[in-house]
Amino acid sequence: MLFPQVRRVAAALSRSVIGVCGIALPALAFQGFPAQSGEVDRKHDPGHEPSHPASTPALPLLEREHLLGDLAGARTDWGSAGVDFEVLISSEASRVLAGGLDTSRTLWRSLVDAQCVLDAQRLWGIEGGELLVLAQYQDGDDGVRAVGDAQGYSNIDADTRAQISKLWWYQEFVDAGLWAKLGKIDVNSDFAYTEHGAPFLNSSLGYSPTLVGFPTYPDPSFGGQLVWEMLSDWRLSAGVFDGAGESGYSTGSRGSSTLFGAPDDVFAIAELACAWRAEGGARPGRIGVGAWHHSARFQRFDGGDEQGTQGLYVVADQTLLGAPDADRQLGCFAQFATADEDTSELSRHLGFGVTWRGCALGLGLDLCGVALTSVEFSDAAGFRAERETVLELFASFVLAPWLRLKPDLQFIDDPGGMGAEDAWVATLRTTWSL
Repeated sequence: MLFPQVRRVAAALSRSVIGVCGIALPALAFQGFPAQSGEVDRKHDPGHEPSHPASTPALPLLEREHLLGDLAGARTDWGSAGVDFEVLISSEASRVLAGGLDTSRTLWRSLVDAQCVLDAQRLWGIEGGELLVLAQYQDGDDGVRAVGDAQGYSNIDADTRAQISKLWWYQEFVDAGLWAKLGKIDVNSDFAYTEHGAPFLNSSLGYSPTLVGFPTYPDPSFGGQLVWEMLSDWRLSAGVFDGAGESGYSTGSRGSSTLFGAPDDVFAIAELACAWRAEGGARPGRIGVGAWHHSARFQRFDGGDEQGTQGLYVVADQTLLGAPDADRQLGCFAQFATADEDTSELSRHLGFGVTWRGCALGLGLDLCGVALTSVEFSDAAGFRAERETVLELFASFVLAPWLRLKPDLQFIDDPGGMGAEDAWVATLRTTWSL
């Protein structure tokens, strides 16, 4: 089978890097690292036009953008024709150093992303159109069983699966200031996200865990969204998606049948966002305010049931120092969210943090950050603790343009809120671009 072979290769690559990093880091630091300005990002930015030079000369291994290079010109030729593809392998080794539920072993997990973007104008003459397909394979140890946390210390943790996670059509309507997506969508790509929170490993720093049934990794779902760029700085977004995940369906590994059939549950969301640019001495930033509703029938903690549940959230990003394209940049982010404490175990969430890009480029330290995320448990749900709070620190090293190494440390206070000991969790993640 192909996917087990890919998993074994990914795990082997990860173990190799972890095993030799003590040698590689000093050696590469002596030689100097190529400058990189940002974290490897698994989100696709609609409307971004990659450059495709007429020819790409063969580059030394540590200078090429992808491990396999230009594939004898195939990347350049396909890109010029309107086909862009990328394969990323993210592998982790985690260890509960103290506390939690299990400190006896190292936990391994990996995620393979294979993404292809088709430019509809170049391929079919459809202006403003784009088709994206993302296939994923995830395998490894369940980190929650070792820690017992509610927020998820690793954002690639999931049950083993192979699936088409994204399959959507993007269409711009330039004259009207609109664009739309239709298909299988990861809703966190356009809703409830923070740019400066994305590099952290804890799942709650990517989106608030109070969003019940939120269709994101590992269970995006079919639906549609419409975005209106009202003014140069204002955006109104709204979407409706399959909400069958709350009824026990793995929407990430399914098609659209549960969107149009039983259980007939939907997840609806809307967000109003304002972004400001680097003008007149001001630093760029963004704030978004959103509301969501899930239509499923939920059990109340008092023994009854309730049709539907809903919540609110606020997200913000702000650049503190440096221009958006500068080698060095200091930025911060904040999150706040609430949910119905009668039906949701997690009723309130607060997160904030700081990232520093270009910390020590001469040593390959491209990005580092510190953040805190705290989730409050519903009083009626029977938890022993009032909240779970996590402090996370990470550093991201660029070993080559196609290889990143990210050591991460998290302290988790009252993991899961049910009496587990406070935990220290160390993780080493490698990300390969093939």
